[in-house]
Amino acid sequence: MERTAQEWYELGYTRRGANDLEGAREAFERALGSTAGALSAASRAGAFRALGELADVRDDVVEAIRLYRTSLELDPRIGVKKRLRALERLQGDPGARRRLTARSV
Repeated sequence: MERTAQEWYELGYTRRGANDLEGAREAFERALGSTAGALSAASRAGAFRALGELADVRDDVVEAIRLYRTSLELDPRIGVKKRLRALERLQGDPGARRRLTARSV
């Protein structure tokens, strides 16, 4: 039996909580692409935000920006505006991200 979009969405957060980041990414993508029940607008925004966070962790700045923007289009109050602005500033200076990361080590 195929999981519903909501079940995939919930599984994404479960896997993320278990630090299975690749499994979480797959679950959120399947939630968004599922034809077995539609996600609510809030859940769609949450899935795009989660995917953006996962891209951010992988240092895929371009993809994180795209996903954060998509989540904001669906829900302007999703809570990623500051992070999005920071990534947009860093996008023009890749060395800045390495410097920021190095300071926190």
